[in-house]
Formats: sequence, structure tokens, C-alpha cells
Amino acid sequence: MIEKRIEWIDHVRAIAMISIVLGHAIGQFSGAREVYSWLYLFHVPLCVVISGYLFKEKDSFKQSLSYVKKILLREYVPYLFWGLISIILYLIVVDHSNLMTNALNFIKGLFFGNGSFGRVGEEKGYMVWNTPLWYLTCILSIEFVSAFLSLIKFKYSQFVFFVLSVVIGFSCYQFLHLHTWFMEFETAIYLLPFFYLGIMLRKGKAFLDTLYCKKLAAVALSVVLIAAGSVIGLLNGSPTYLSDVYGHNYIIFLVSAAMMCVGIMGVERALLYNSRALSYIGKNTLSILVLHKFTIMFISIVLVKILKQSITSDPLIIIAAVIITVVSVAVSLAVGKVFSLFAPVLVGKNKAKQKSEEI
Repeated sequence: MIEKRIEWIDHVRAIAMISIVLGHAIGQFSGAREVYSWLYLFHVPLCVVISGYLFKEKDSFKQSLSYVKKILLREYVPYLFWGLISIILYLIVVDHSNLMTNALNFIKGLFFGNGSFGRVGEEKGYMVWNTPLWYLTCILSIEFVSAFLSLIKFKYSQFVFFVLSVVIGFSCYQFLHLHTWFMEFETAIYLLPFFYLGIMLRKGKAFLDTLYCKKLAAVALSVVLIAAGSVIGLLNGSPTYLSDVYGHNYIIFLVSAAMMCVGIMGVERALLYNSRALSYIGKNTLSILVLHKFTIMFISIVLVKILKQSITSDPLIIIAAVIITVVSVAVSLAVGKVFSLFAPVLVGKNKAKQKSEEI
């Protein structure tokens, strides 16, 4: 049985993905750092929280293996395919020098699956061809670990795992300084608390549903959480996920990002408004993730380099970035739609699930 999609969750996924694309678009310019930093406080953690919210604990080793097979098909196959396409286009359009050496290094980066692999000094590493794809290897590592940890069941087990994930993440960040592990495993450790936060939010769904019935109070509380999380996060410093940097203090990063994530989810859950555009984007976030960088880079090469000297003020940069984001999301959805018809596995789609959603 295929469960019905949760509309407000699709809205939150859409907000998280649009924020990621907007951050990458602003990153093509040299200004609007405050907006850029603010987006980076919450967009990736919000994606991880939603993944945790939708995760279902497994009851047997066989179920866990079946789940691992499913996520490899849904996330790793698109990662490999679009990663390879990115490498080919990057070598053709951007970097023609040392073709064979670069090609071999980029293939190493593809299979090692860490955006920091090969980064030394000013060098951009072996995933320069499409760095946003690091998220897929990171979430795969998180889901892989969670699939087998969920077999360990006892009272308040998810809360215990949440606390342990915070302690382990803090210890690894503060003392071991983990960096550049296979399949972004170190980043998975640092972001795992958000996954368990999502699980606990789902566990507390009955209580939260009661709270959200009082819409005005729920929205007010959510806005306070977003505002407070924003202030705390900006004071702590914007994280750089690719480099495993989480501001001045890892625990403060967790607290501020968690406040913002819960706040954004709270606003969406309380309002329950109808938006076909957000729902559609939320259903197709993987297509946007794997495809949006192509459009952004094309626009950057063709347009941004020409107009960069003219677009210098923060308001103009934000306007330009919003336009780039809209175009990038639209193109990604259009290309994703074509692939979902002829090769759905390449955009993380399942034919049976697609048909059920159309009914």
C-alpha cells in the first residue's frame, strides 16, 4: 500500500530546496552575504529533518536491507548518472587542460562521494563539477546508519539516539576533527541529530496536532523560534557544510538550526494553505537537486560574467539571484518531467508510485 503524500511536508521540502538553490544563486555574486549566511543556517538541516520525519523504523534485518536497496536506487543511481554527466560537461565547457588527469581525478571524486576530496588550498577538489551532489551521499550515509539502528528498540530509544548523536557529533567535531570521509560519512555524523529530531517530531505528532489547532498561537510561537534561531545562528556564524564548518560552536549551531527548522515546519503545519506550485516542487526536490547546478552555471557563464560589474548592490544581487532561482527550478522541473516519463529512476522516481499519485 502506497501512503498518501502529506501536503504541508511537501511545502516544507519545497521551501528547503528553493532556499538551497537561492543560496547557490547568490553565491555567484560577491554581495548579499547576510541573506546568503541566513539561508545556510537552516536549508540543509531542514532537508535532513524532513527525511527523519518521513523515515519509518524497521522491524527486521530483511526490512533494513530492502530499505537500503530502495535508497540506493532512489538516490545513488541519480547521483552517479548526473555526476557523470556533470564531469563530461565540465571537461568540455569549463576545463580542457590535463584532460586525462582531471577526468581520472573527477571519477575518483564521484565514487569517493565527498565534496572536499582533493581540496588543497585554493584548489576546488574532485567534485567541482557539481558540488551540490554531496548532499545525496551524505543523506545516503544517514539513512543507511538509521536503517540498522532502528532495529534496536527500547523505551525512548529514538530520544536516546538523538542525545547520543549530539554527543558523538560534538566529540567528533571538537576533538577528532573528522573531515573528508568516504560518502560524506563525517558530515552525516554532524547532521544526524537533525534526522532524529525529525523522527521525534513525528513521534510527537498527536501533541503537535493539538497545538496547531490553535493557529494564531502556533504561528506566533513558530515565528519566535525562527527569529530567535536566526539571531543565535548569525551570531554563531554561518555554517559551511561542504567544509564541515559549523560556526564558532557546534552545539549552538544545532540549537539555532533546530529552532529555525521547527519554526518553519510549525508555520506550514499551522496554516495548511493550498499551493499547487509548492506541492509540485516538494514532490520533485531530487530533480531540482541534481539538475539546478547546470542552469546556474550556464547562466553564470553566459550572463553573470557579463553583468557582474553592473550588479553590485545587495538589492540588485538578490533580485538577480531570485530570477536565476526561478529559472533554474523551472528548467530542472521541466527536464525532470521528461526523465520521469522515460527514465524515472534517473530522477529518483518510481513508476508505480507516480501512477498512484496521478489517480
